[in-house]
Amino acid sequence: TDETGRVAAAYQIAWNRTPTSDEAQECADFLKQYRDKLVGLKTPSDQVERKAWSALARVMMSSNEFVFVD
Repeated sequence: TDETGRVAAAYQIAWNRTPTSDEAQECADFLKQYRDKLVGLKTPSDQVERKAWSALARVMMSSNEFVFVD
């Protein structure tokens, strides 16, 4: 799906690798839950996707893998 491709692109940009199947599923679950929360908060529908993807980007950039070099 388009979402799967976007998650893969985000991983490639952030960590120069593809996500594992578990990581891709965690991202999909996160996006769904975040979208549901935004809808529950009556966020305008034209902002839901942007806000959900922005939140995922923030989560990725705050991870140990992004912040520290092994």
